[in-house]
Parts: sequence; C-alpha cells; structure tokens
Amino acid sequence: MRSDTKQDNYESKNNLIKALKKIKKQTDKIIIVITHDFFILPIFDSVVLMENGKMIKQSTHDKLININAWYAEGYSTSTN
Repeated sequence: MRSDTKQDNYESKNNLIKALKKIKKQTDKIIIVITHDFFILPIFDSVVLMENGKMIKQSTHDKLININAWYAEGYSTSTN
C-alpha cells in the first residue's frame, strides 16, 4: 500500500479544482461545497463562513481576504 505524499495531495486538489471549474462552466446550477480546505475557495463566486453552525460572513474570496483576518490567515497557511 502506498502512503500519500504532499505531491499526491496537491495533484488531487488540482484535479478537484479542474473538475469543479468544468462543472461551473457547463451548468447554471448552484454548486455547494463544504470544506475546511481554503485552497479551493478562490474559484467560487461566493464563500460562506460558518461558526458553531451559524453563518458569520458571506462574500467573495477576494473581499474576505481583505476584511476577515481569520480567513486571510487560513488561506495563507493553506497555500504555503
């Protein structure tokens, strides 16, 4: 059995992003993705931040980077 490596994880994330972009391009449906991984969030039109089961903020990725320190730090950590 092969163990996961950082490169495998990166490739899996990139494959997921490519698939989501393709789905977005081919449909006018709403796509809801629930994740703790900030890496994929920039491709979405809207990001909803939840805390203790309640929505605390909804905006675009770019705006959240500028107005929410927790979000900005999480994104920065996930992309390094």
